[in-house]
Amino acid sequence: DLVGRFELAEEATFFSDADKYSQPKLRADLETLRSYYLDRGFINFKILSTQVTISPNKKDIFITINISEGEKYYVGEIIVAGEMVVSKEELMAQITIFSGDVFSRKQVSVSSNFLGERLGFDGYAFANVNAVPDINEEEKKVSLTFFIDPGKRVYVRRINITGNDKTNDEVIRREFRQLEAAWYEPKKLNRTRTRLQRLSFFEDINIETPQVPGTDDQVDVNLRVVEGSTGSISGGIGYGEPRGILFNAKVSLNNFVGTGKRVSFEASNDDINTVYSFSFFNPYHTVSGVSRNLSLFFRKTDAGESNIADFNLDERGARVNYGFPLSEFSTARLGFAAQKTNLDLTNSFIRFYQEWSLNNGEEFNSFPITLGWSYDTRDRTFLSTTGHLTRISSEVSLLGGLEYYNILLNQDSSWRIGKGFTFRAKGEIAFGDSYGTTTDYPFFRRFYTGGSRSVRGYSGNTLGPRDKDLFVDGADEVIGGTLKTVGSLELAFPLPFMAENKSVKTGLFIDAGNVFMKSGTLSVDGEDLGFDTSEIRGAYGLFALWVTPVGVLTFSWGFPVNDQVGDDTEFFQFTIGAPF
Repeated sequence: DLVGRFELAEEATFFSDADKYSQPKLRADLETLRSYYLDRGFINFKILSTQVTISPNKKDIFITINISEGEKYYVGEIIVAGEMVVSKEELMAQITIFSGDVFSRKQVSVSSNFLGERLGFDGYAFANVNAVPDINEEEKKVSLTFFIDPGKRVYVRRINITGNDKTNDEVIRREFRQLEAAWYEPKKLNRTRTRLQRLSFFEDINIETPQVPGTDDQVDVNLRVVEGSTGSISGGIGYGEPRGILFNAKVSLNNFVGTGKRVSFEASNDDINTVYSFSFFNPYHTVSGVSRNLSLFFRKTDAGESNIADFNLDERGARVNYGFPLSEFSTARLGFAAQKTNLDLTNSFIRFYQEWSLNNGEEFNSFPITLGWSYDTRDRTFLSTTGHLTRISSEVSLLGGLEYYNILLNQDSSWRIGKGFTFRAKGEIAFGDSYGTTTDYPFFRRFYTGGSRSVRGYSGNTLGPRDKDLFVDGADEVIGGTLKTVGSLELAFPLPFMAENKSVKTGLFIDAGNVFMKSGTLSVDGEDLGFDTSEIRGAYGLFALWVTPVGVLTFSWGFPVNDQVGDDTEFFQFTIGAPF
């Protein structure tokens, strides 16, 4: 429908005034019409006349457009000519229109831009690419010759940074992939922008590359940043599902005295956890980019308040984690920890828990080692719109009273599919088991799912294996599992009246997942708690996220799928004053 592509419309929606006549809008619509035909092979398309008349009652305007379509043309031979500073094969690979295709002016322009970008990767920033058509009227074909004039190879004379009143120059310069006195490469500048965005220090980043006066082979790179808040001192009361009311105080300096280091201290108390922690993160512990994170922690957990079977746990210890960059996008991680764990089953009567405690004890000194690898191409670490994160990690407990291991695999991918629209797919698989003298994977390390951060539409931590409390008739308690599988699809879109507001995100979701035990593990009723595809729970619905100065607020409205009798479902879920 040609008229449906116009900005002007016979009927307007509630949020627009498209039915109001505007001459600039009409001119834009005529160009839209012309582009539509030229992108579909009608190279002789013409707009013969345009008449605008007013109805006798002067309330309506009639627009009549007379056109001549002409005949459809196809692409003939495609040639790359000129000075070949890049191999012809590589240049031909940049062309997105092919012999036999319907001729498209848009694809010719896109191909010219791609050729220019490819030349720019080798430093020819001012290259000219001209597409010259040769029309064969008899065969209705258009042959294309892309003439290449690379010009001189361009170098970067100087990188200038402004706007960083709080951040040291070194913190910004070490993120640059474009270097001074090197070829000018737009791809490396784009990567630099992404790396600076991921620091979360800056509200705005602007990069300009003016030509150096009096030269034809040099540019300067002028970077201007607008610094945002790089630290926070917060305290207050919030609510988070399933934690209930929570109290917290947190000091976080993400750009400590402008060095890019992060220092944080947290004290929080809610129905589930009492936590005190301190951490110091240095992203450049070495000049080669090896990072180091040091942390001390104390955590007191009342599991019965989190919708799972009751037990109390006290943990304290210290950790050191290192990150080793393997490439621009991949990182290997190695961590060591020493921690003391005290287990209290006074209020718990779950058979699994009691048996595990009798066989393994209730007090442990352990020294877990963590190994990991990640591949991250996301444009941002929070609310990303493009890119992929693949993460594999494992924890192995050695040299202590506990001997266990776990393996976790995460995948999180985002694609920008239109203005303001983002499609996201994410999934997680986790598995844990014991070895050596430990008889089974520690139940207080088990995996749980359900809730606003996993499978929405179900109460937090309520999915998965259950067992009966031996002293409470008919009371099924969630006991967690050693295998976790969770997946989610999201389509985020802007609200019509808040399209430019980047702090609000809304969308549709589909979640699915559950947790299981090792195959052959039986419940009190003799049910096998191992993996079973029929036990996968799902949900679909709507979500909303609002980034506020005091934290992130998340809301979801979910409709469960394949829910069973006894499942704890929740249509509406929200988290306020807690991290997303």
